[in-house]
Amino acid sequence: MLCAMSEAKLTRIFGRIEPDLVNIVIEDNGKGFEVDPTLDLVQLLAKKQFGLAGMVERASLIGAQVLIDSTYSRGTKVIIVWEPS
Repeated sequence: MLCAMSEAKLTRIFGRIEPDLVNIVIEDNGKGFEVDPTLDLVQLLAKKQFGLAGMVERASLIGAQVLIDSTYSRGTKVIIVWEPS
């Protein structure tokens, strides 16, 4: 699957779903980017990072954590962890 913005040639989505934990990982081999550790929704929108903004917003609505690991020329990994109450 080709992702135009990230220039990724490969995207993998996998995870684990259990009664008390949902863990989803999305990773690609694209160009990567500098990660703002605060994942501030306003800043993500200002930088036109709409995909990340949507993930952060939806995760926040259900109380999930979003972790992002990205390095220039090494791709991106997004991890979403949710512990349903």
